[in-house]
Amino acid sequence: MLQFTRVGPWFAHVFADLATPLTFPLLTAVGASIIAIFVPSSGGQWIIQGFVTVTSANALGATPQQGLLALGVGDQMGNLLAPFWVVVAAGIARIDFREIFGHLVVFAALWFVVGVSIFTFVQ
Repeated sequence: MLQFTRVGPWFAHVFADLATPLTFPLLTAVGASIIAIFVPSSGGQWIIQGFVTVTSANALGATPQQGLLALGVGDQMGNLLAPFWVVVAAGIARIDFREIFGHLVVFAALWFVVGVSIFTFVQ
């Protein structure tokens, strides 16, 4: 969607200037985490962030697959930190949501570190 506006190429250029091949997965995952909080759909997130991810990956010499996987980590972070599905499950199980949320934050932090590390150093 952004590729058909002037904002998309500009944002991809700025992102490629800020990132290096080593920091690309981390910055992509952080950006995806922020966007995932506001756009809870993976497809909607790809429409917004896909062009920027692929264009900046090509400009940096990284692979688009590396960007896609880092984007997936960020998307999952949004699902873990804004877990609408857990609210329903906790209500059905009669568990206070506040008891579960701390565990989700710890799991999300671990997954973020492991996921970004893998997609940065394993090629």
